[in-house]
Amino acid sequence: MTAAIQVSSQILNILLRYIDEEGIANADFRSRIEAAKSVDRISIEHWWGLLEELATLHPIPALGIQIGMRGEIQDAGILGYLAASCDSLVEAVARLQRFEPLLQNLSHSWVKIKQDHIYIGWEGSGNESTVLSNDVVVSGTLAFIRKLIGTQTFTPLEVELAGIPVDEQKEYERLLGCPVVITDDVLAMKLPLSMLQLSIDNSNPQLRLILEQQAESILATLPKPDEFLKDIQQHILNGLEVGQLSMKWLAGKLGISESSLYRKLSERGRSYQNLLDELRYQLAIRYIKNPDLSLTEISLMLGFSEHSAFTRAFKKWVGQTPLKYRNSFLKVDRNSIS
Repeated sequence: MTAAIQVSSQILNILLRYIDEEGIANADFRSRIEAAKSVDRISIEHWWGLLEELATLHPIPALGIQIGMRGEIQDAGILGYLAASCDSLVEAVARLQRFEPLLQNLSHSWVKIKQDHIYIGWEGSGNESTVLSNDVVVSGTLAFIRKLIGTQTFTPLEVELAGIPVDEQKEYERLLGCPVVITDDVLAMKLPLSMLQLSIDNSNPQLRLILEQQAESILATLPKPDEFLKDIQQHILNGLEVGQLSMKWLAGKLGISESSLYRKLSERGRSYQNLLDELRYQLAIRYIKNPDLSLTEISLMLGFSEHSAFTRAFKKWVGQTPLKYRNSFLKVDRNSIS
């Protein structure tokens, strides 16, 4: 992990709120949280350390879930206010994904539509972060959604959490109000598809425009992504256009040997196939939302030799065929406009 992995210091307000509400009197711990708030961002290790120290001071089951439940709109800083100014939850979710690095840059969130529900999850967090931090992310997101739609009774259909103690599963389910599935590395929430259409009471189009411009400006100042991975992604994009998808071809474009490419990817916890699938998935979601492109055309654009191969891959990524996903998206899109 490097110093470039950071979180917004605004999130520390959740810890202060928690220790105040629970009556945890530890002046030294509180002063160090306050000191950490004096800068805009803190390292991910600093955040993890404060959570672990709180767990030592207040060792209770599902602590991370209970901390996250204290989340407020303002704890997400400008991103929280931007989401609250949107017209609907689907618009807010789109802004949250776009500007998520303002809050944290450890992982990126994803949204997948599956029949009558959607999944909101975080790529890689399950095995890269800590259980405490993951729990805060999930319950904090749930608290955030509840604040946006103005109801504390909303509960997910199901939550998937990585590495939580089996003997605490029932407590997790009691707190979250839904079934909890224990996984090795998945961090996600299953929500009703209909929730995307819910309106936000504090919608303010003029404020949204101002906040979005500010968010873009701040985003431009944050640490940039790994340049090596960016180069690889660009070459894979070019390879898709010319029908070259082998690791040998990619290594040649990068001017290194295949073994060096393999080593550099391994150092980053990635693989060539993983990057190719990730890019194909992102492009597939974008292309499928364009009704002018046929599914056969999309499969060719993504470098699949047969449409059936694309269908199998997409079903593995999303859990349904490209056609069903397209129909589901178009249905939601029409409903959100009407």
